[in-house]
Amino acid sequence: MTRTLFLVACLVSAASAYVVDVGPRTEECFLEKAVAGEELHFTYEVYEGGFLDIDVKVTENDRKSTVIYEKKRSTTDKTQWEVFDATTYKICFSNRISTLAHKKIAFSVYTDEDIQAPAEKKHMDPLRVLSIQIEEGVQDAKTKLNYMAIRENIHSLSNAATSFRVTVLSVVEVIVVIAVCAIQVFVLKRFFERKTRI
Repeated sequence: MTRTLFLVACLVSAASAYVVDVGPRTEECFLEKAVAGEELHFTYEVYEGGFLDIDVKVTENDRKSTVIYEKKRSTTDKTQWEVFDATTYKICFSNRISTLAHKKIAFSVYTDEDIQAPAEKKHMDPLRVLSIQIEEGVQDAKTKLNYMAIRENIHSLSNAATSFRVTVLSVVEVIVVIAVCAIQVFVLKRFFERKTRI
């Protein structure tokens, strides 16, 4: 078991996972360095705020005219691309479409070696190819687990808030019922007292 965990830990490449809050009519950008010969993986998901949509754009920081990825009003997506030259990528989340709602986004960026690079002896090793595929699978599983943990936290907070509201409303309902019963008893008592006097 320990050896298996150690092997998985060795296979996992450097990864960055973030949670960001993008305010209304604002844009948040992040820089990610990449080395030539790597393959960059980028995943994101809007998990709270408004209609759960955001504008996403990835460009090369040095050449801003080079758009690597762009999507409007997106909720979740994942993409990957090969890095041919050492460069820095700029990842931007724009919430300019919203006037009131904050958007909370979870995203991750990780790299691995491109197994489709020009064939060399080391690239032809089937164990190497298999290890890279396992690495990609582990990173994908980690990303999904992060999103599930975030969703679980949101749902637990929502359940707690709903339970509190239900409890408060139940107490208020009991108080109102008791008050209505007391008023009815008082009114009927006064009504019979007047009849007795007549």
